Amino acid sequence: MTFENYQAKLTAQQTGAKAATVVLPRFQHIPFGVMRKIRKANSEEQMFELFELLHETGKISDTDMAVIDSLGIETIGELVEGWQKDAETSLPES
Repeated sequence: MTFENYQAKLTAQQTGAKAATVVLPRFQHIPFGVMRKIRKANSEEQMFELFELLHETGKISDTDMAVIDSLGIETIGELVEGWQKDAETSLPES
């Protein structure tokens, strides 16, 4: 695991296909502009916007975004929870 990234290892059961590793930027390395853009959205919308903006800015690869898009809502929750726990932070409150 690199300093700048969080790596989530997903099982085949979680992805519905084959095991995968999704690489996300650590919360500390998310550009301020991304956080600024999502700050006023409700918490559910923040999650969607965060993934989309990180993908648009190249912080999440096309391959990783395809895996994320294939995940069920429970697995997405686990992914975000692990990501937040890794940074000991959470999405901004609106």
